[in-house]
Amino acid sequence: MISRIIYVINFLFGFDVIQVAVALSHAAILEESMQARDLLMEQNVALDLARREAEMAIRARNDFLAVMNHKMRNPMHAIIALSFVLLETELTPEQRLMIETVLKSSNLLAALINDVFDLSKLEDGSFELEIANFNLHAIFREVINLIKLIAAVKKLCVYDIGPRFALMCHR
Repeated sequence: MISRIIYVINFLFGFDVIQVAVALSHAAILEESMQARDLLMEQNVALDLARREAEMAIRARNDFLAVMNHKMRNPMHAIIALSFVLLETELTPEQRLMIETVLKSSNLLAALINDVFDLSKLEDGSFELEIANFNLHAIFREVINLIKLIAAVKKLCVYDIGPRFALMCHR
């Protein structure tokens, strides 16, 4: 039955219906493929723009970090050096504790500055971890000495935890 209808259409109109259907199908596929290609080209342009903007942002951040490295480390090293000089002078025990606190705080701030720069190295893949032994009690003592003065101003008590914890941490 269908073959007769196709035969009649071929006879009346002079073209093959199946070939027309195939041609229309190919045209639809071609149109979809061209639309997909155009969309892909637009996305590639957007991605290229985003990549260039990200590269500019990274360059700006690296330039900023280079300037801040210099501007932050120089005064910090001056504070550390002058604190060492002050420790060599005649000081009362209270003054010595204050200068030692300034020195330790400055060293901690210098370490924090270094950590910020290490973070940027971590992001760009050039950071290397350093594995080292450390004295946990010494670190706790330093932290307690740093917060004793602040705690006293706020009328807070700082307690010694005692020797219940391990003295050394090993890798």
